Amino acid sequence: MDKNRSVVKIAAYKGERKKEMKKIGFIGVGIMGKSMVRNLMKAGYELHIYARTKAKVEDVIGEGAIFHETISECVKDCEAVITIVGFPQDVEEVYFDSGNILDSAKKGAYLIDMTTTSPQIAEKLYEEGTKRGFHVLDAPVTGGDTGAREGTLSILVGGDKSDYTNCHELFEAMGTNINYEGSAGCGQHCKLANQIMIAGALSPVFAPLGFGDWRISTALVTGFMAKESVVSTLTVLFGTTEALLGTITAAGAAALLVFCLLYTPCVAAVASIKRELGGRWAAGVVVSQCVIAWLAAFVVHGFALLFGM
Repeated sequence: MDKNRSVVKIAAYKGERKKEMKKIGFIGVGIMGKSMVRNLMKAGYELHIYARTKAKVEDVIGEGAIFHETISECVKDCEAVITIVGFPQDVEEVYFDSGNILDSAKKGAYLIDMTTTSPQIAEKLYEEGTKRGFHVLDAPVTGGDTGAREGTLSILVGGDKSDYTNCHELFEAMGTNINYEGSAGCGQHCKLANQIMIAGALSPVFAPLGFGDWRISTALVTGFMAKESVVSTLTVLFGTTEALLGTITAAGAAALLVFCLLYTPCVAAVASIKRELGGRWAAGVVVSQCVIAWLAAFVVHGFALLFGM
């Protein structure tokens, strides 16, 4: 191994970074965010975090993250600010509300929204942020909590190419498949296409788990893709938990269990294909996801028919 290269690598893990990329503000320290914060700290960055409930982030605070009571305090001295929050309205709140990111971040900072949101919001954020002297990127991710934990996320980046290049080292701390998709909003367009593809593949799997009610299969697909609580989604659709439970039969619950048992090996198979194909994995994964989904659908449908669903 090149001696100089190894010295640089060791120095990076001791926190020796380019001056302009030392302090990182991070908003959205949830299941995904916590792992991303940990990986950024491992790579030598100084992490400043904000969360609505401090008790929920005590673990990463104990590991070295610096907690702030307000978004304004969190971002004001940071060279880059990363957000990965729940919903599009949360993105607008943390950026556009008075006293939040756009009002408080220092001029010239990189603002990177990694939330899965809409291309329209990404473009709006880019336009307003650019006017105020910021470098704005939309960079949604795929890979779930496992990818976040292992630092193997796929990151789909939209914005100015020069900003993408300057932030590439930052992205490398969180992911392994990092792609520049084009101008502002293109990262979100790519993520949208990814979600449509997955939804199409999953629909035949979840269809027999609908127990005769479209709301259940719809909530299962939506909840699965969004990594949200499926029960919460179902409760909203049905109105009450009691109404939901009244529709679920023992056979239906058993069929759902079969799918859950199939899920882990299916995900492992897709991950293996991605590793083997490296940067040329897209077509292979599309095919493999569809094949796996249809195999799972075949098993679950057969199970449903066997028990008279």
